[in-house]
Amino acid sequence: MENSLTIESEDDKTDSVTLDSDAESSLGKNLLTIDEKLSEINVLNLNAAEKAVHYREKAVATISTSQETLNVSLSFDIKINNFNIKCFTCYINFIIEK
Repeated sequence: MENSLTIESEDDKTDSVTLDSDAESSLGKNLLTIDEKLSEINVLNLNAAEKAVHYREKAVATISTSQETLNVSLSFDIKINNFNIKCFTCYINFIIEK
């Protein structure tokens, strides 16, 4: 099955692009893969927030001076079809007073 897409250019010439069903199927699969990865990113964002809370609790328990700063950096990369994408970076500063 083939679909034809017609594009009119500014100089009134007409170009035609034909997409076969295999290309459409491949595009659909890639879009589903991207949707799945975006769902995974949401889960990773939640995990990053949980880690931030964990680091804060750990810092409160271990820092013994009157005031110190704990810098936490959380980030991750995902790979979609050989493209590396930096998805999330979170820099958190905690000031702990005893």
